[in-house]
Amino acid sequence: MKKINLFTRSYPFGNTENFLISEIKIAHKLNLSLRIVPNIYEKNIRNCPFEIERGLMKSSFYLNIRIFLSLLISKWLWGIPFQKKPPKSFYHYFCAIKYLYAAFRVKHFLESSKDVFSKNDIYYSYWFNYICLGLVLAKIDNDYFKDIEIFSRGHGYDVFTETRGLYIPYRELMLSNVSKIFSVSEEGRKYLCQNYPQYESKIDISRLGVFSQRDKLGKREMNNSKIIVVSCSSVIQLKRVKLIYTSLCNYSLYNENVTIDWYHFGNGPLFFDLQKYVSEHKQKYINVHLLGQQPNETVISYYLKLVPHVFINVSLSEGIPVSIMEAISLGIPIIATNVGGTKEIVNNDTGCLLDVNFTMDTFKNALDFILSDSSLHERSYSFFQKYYDAEINYMDFYDKIGIHDWN
Repeated sequence: MKKINLFTRSYPFGNTENFLISEIKIAHKLNLSLRIVPNIYEKNIRNCPFEIERGLMKSSFYLNIRIFLSLLISKWLWGIPFQKKPPKSFYHYFCAIKYLYAAFRVKHFLESSKDVFSKNDIYYSYWFNYICLGLVLAKIDNDYFKDIEIFSRGHGYDVFTETRGLYIPYRELMLSNVSKIFSVSEEGRKYLCQNYPQYESKIDISRLGVFSQRDKLGKREMNNSKIIVVSCSSVIQLKRVKLIYTSLCNYSLYNENVTIDWYHFGNGPLFFDLQKYVSEHKQKYINVHLLGQQPNETVISYYLKLVPHVFINVSLSEGIPVSIMEAISLGIPIIATNVGGTKEIVNNDTGCLLDVNFTMDTFKNALDFILSDSSLHERSYSFFQKYYDAEINYMDFYDKIGIHDWN
């Protein structure tokens, strides 16, 4: 069996990339030969059944200077303005150089670790960003890696770069040298095909997935006089978590006979601002529980105990949120904004889709609809089983990259 080298941002270190947990469990169940190569070191480490190659995380002042000097004299740096789609602003040039430097770190690491990495391995980048670019540059510049197979996933910012205002250099070079890129959403697949139609045959879709734990779910309270609302995201400008609270406050003003318990999971630079805002704008019939960053298992345990009526996401941009997958895996209906690939998971079977600039009346109508449709929980769970079941989706993914001989 070929060894798969999975390049991540930081997983299994830190608290990000939680959506990899389900995939790792399936890979372990399939008895795959897999090595995880994180790019960034973070303090805590999660349980992981596979080998972890820590070399890419290691850094020093002299190594960074050496890589930067090699970047300065490279054709790749000076070729940035001459791409088919060159940078359009100073910020784009800044992004291009930053991501190219990060790609050179990956490239340098591979070239100095030939005793670790086989030319017959599979190289799998979890992101269609500088990590994938670093693998591609090693393939182009070093004969040892010239025949390697490279696969990449594409999520949100690393696919919708233009809508995010970002710039990742050498996208066409990446597409021409990968065996396949798998968008986690149909919207992402269409976006890449529209922007790079000559590489359409290399662009596929492979949805993420989570495990169902619905058999552990408690009894749902049918009395709508107490509404349990949950949300889960980083507390950053993009996610507009404060807007969830103001929307619930508005709903409460017109429904004074209803008590709302809102639980938010997630931390971020705006977390204390959110706490302050909630404290200064207390609403009589809303109980707020800002629980900060929690392990994925803890979040799910809360869902199982609370049996929420609705999950809310009002982000300005998304790929397909794993947080929504987790909610529908328990039959929790969704209210979410129509951004990125969200419309692929939020529909009439799973909840209500709102315009990005939704009105408070629209929000009120959406919440009323969810509370009045008793069949929505079952339809939501059925939709999950069809499209976002981890076992089905990840077995299909490894089959697509040519790993057929699992036990």
